[in-house]
Amino acid sequence: MKKSISLVVIFIMVLSASCVFAEVDDSVSVRVNDELIESTDKNYIVNDRVFVLARDVAESLGAIVEWQNATREVTIRLDNQIITFNIDSFTADVDGEIKVMDAMPFLKNERTYVPVRFLSENLGFSVQWDGINRIVDISSDENLVSRSDLDVQHSYTKEDLLWLSRIVQVETGGSTIDMKLAVANVVLNRVESNIFPNSIHDVIFEIDVYIQFPPAHRESFLTLIPSELSIEAARRALEGENNISDCLYFNNSPFKTKTDDLYKIIDGEYFYH
Repeated sequence: MKKSISLVVIFIMVLSASCVFAEVDDSVSVRVNDELIESTDKNYIVNDRVFVLARDVAESLGAIVEWQNATREVTIRLDNQIITFNIDSFTADVDGEIKVMDAMPFLKNERTYVPVRFLSENLGFSVQWDGINRIVDISSDENLVSRSDLDVQHSYTKEDLLWLSRIVQVETGGSTIDMKLAVANVVLNRVESNIFPNSIHDVIFEIDVYIQFPPAHRESFLTLIPSELSIEAARRALEGENNISDCLYFNNSPFKTKTDDLYKIIDGEYFYH
């Protein structure tokens, strides 16, 4: 009998989550210790629950965000605290304990959204809702790391991550994480090379006889929102994960003049020193 009741409850939760998806007319803002978060996309209200971009809010709290495309999981780490959300699941793993939520994380436009209250409170922050101004206030006297501190900690800026994620997205589309990581490292290798500009932005937009990355010169590139997998690949590369050594070039067909410089072929792309 108890099992039957549990199944009915779960069915009702799934039905309610799937039937009502309301995008708010006026955007919902998020503040962390009175500092407004610059979100890369809209926040949503679903069944009276505020959903926010996992990466935007978690990184504003000083956490590290990791996306696993194969399992559709997003893991958020803050000091010794670890929360793993599964897309379209009412359960989350919080420091090894499985907890049931009243709202399911979801993907929209290849971005991960999580319930802001569950995320914040399980990381030790308090949450208040300002219904008049449509603002979620997250606050804590401890553990808070400002965006500038976060940038210093990782030795790269939010802008570095955004530009690198964008070029990875347009150059690789729906490719594997291995391919995305390789393209990210080509850009970073060029930044370190003395024959290319010394910043991610300038490498991406360089024109030296030929345009180096043609997709970057389309108007849509400046407002492109990268997928979670592209962001994950860019983050890994920025934090030192390298799968193509010191390669500086890649192409979807062999370079006849660089046969001896071929290092690896990934997803049909040729990577050269």
